[in-house]
Amino acid sequence: MKYFSKWDEIDKFLYYDYWHLKGHHSSIPYRNKNIYYLFSILSKQEINISCWESTTYEIINKQMLKDNNYLDSFKIKKKDKFKTINLLKTSEFEIIDYQKDQIIVIRENRIIKIKFVSNFRFSFLIKTVENNLGSFSFNLHELKYQQFLTLTNMFYKKIYLFFKRRYLKLHKKFIRYQFNQRAKISGNNSKDIILNYEAFLNLNIEPKHSINWILRKRHLNLVTNNKKNVKVKQIISYLTKSKIENLLNDVVESNNKFIFEEPISHNKSFWTSGNNYFLYNVIFSFRKNVVGYQEANTYIANNNVPNLYSSDYYNSLKRMNIEDIKSLLDKNPIEITNNSVTSGKHRIFAMIGWLLNGNDYIPFKARVY
Repeated sequence: MKYFSKWDEIDKFLYYDYWHLKGHHSSIPYRNKNIYYLFSILSKQEINISCWESTTYEIINKQMLKDNNYLDSFKIKKKDKFKTINLLKTSEFEIIDYQKDQIIVIRENRIIKIKFVSNFRFSFLIKTVENNLGSFSFNLHELKYQQFLTLTNMFYKKIYLFFKRRYLKLHKKFIRYQFNQRAKISGNNSKDIILNYEAFLNLNIEPKHSINWILRKRHLNLVTNNKKNVKVKQIISYLTKSKIENLLNDVVESNNKFIFEEPISHNKSFWTSGNNYFLYNVIFSFRKNVVGYQEANTYIANNNVPNLYSSDYYNSLKRMNIEDIKSLLDKNPIEITNNSVTSGKHRIFAMIGWLLNGNDYIPFKARVY
């Protein structure tokens, strides 16, 4: 296993967004297997483990895991701390965070948090059923529960709510970072418009609290002067001919040599290995047959020559004429949420490049939310 891989804000968001798209309920089988696996390796060393935070209340009162929990929380006594860490190092878990009295691990793309404590107050011990060891159909109903204290369910609920308030601070943080388009409820809340030039100039290139300011930071920073120019008209004023020439000295082309884990639009390696994507949209503007994210891995698998989205790649593509651009914009509406671009950013930057080259604005068809 990978001994230690420190997660950052991008990893945390992508993790939550993965289960948000897949459906939080679908995480239950993976979490059951992970918990069973954790208990099985700890039981061999006679290490007791106890539920913690929201995991406690849900299992005691509902005998199941809560489907939308960000992670599952457990406690182990401090005296077993180093024994536990050594076991985790040689297990199938990957350690993604380690602090003095806490360790966070991941397996099957599900996180488990373990707190090292002096005692097990306000919790209960869990032991695995021996005849279920090694069973892949294992679930939490097959666990024996032994309450450590004979407290009422109401008292457990108060404890649970106390921990939940602290836990939700983290949970809400990731909710806040989700792409604005995740919040769209249905087509009934949108309208299709033709975006005039003035409205185009006043668009925000990215929502203020979008995860893209973290995930696509290097690419966005290059064309927005580190988020100082957020509106399209500000970007146009900023990207003078001399400024673009200077920015080219700072360009690092992404090396798309190997295929990426899907979806590429959410892939950390894809977005953090370079900073050229949006600036090149400005420089090369509208080109024919640009490979989309959905087909990127297919292109890369077929030798990746020229390197995808590099200057050589764009130079190998023919320029679009006015009719080509009109057809592209008519068939592929951009999406706007609260006056911010939430889909179609590459076309926006291509239009900025088109205008900087002295051409007239060509209206976008847009879906406004």
